[in-house]
Amino acid sequence: MSAQTPFERIGGREVVEAIVEAFYDAVAGDAPLRALYPDDLAPSREKLTLFFEQWLGGEARYSERYGHPRLRRRHFPFVIAEH
Repeated sequence: MSAQTPFERIGGREVVEAIVEAFYDAVAGDAPLRALYPDDLAPSREKLTLFFEQWLGGEARYSERYGHPRLRRRHFPFVIAEH
């Protein structure tokens, strides 16, 4: 018997989608954070879902569609400060 991936242990894509939905619902309700995102959040939701699915040991669909995540480079332009 092989060990389950974290993706499988948490309940798979359905749970990842619920987590991402909750996150983007919070983003939508936070004006300063919302300003960092495009008007249509649907593509961002899908990308984050695919990223977490892959990161947690599910299918590598994020990399198949978008290549390596390059998180440092993608987030480099954003200043992160404590409020």
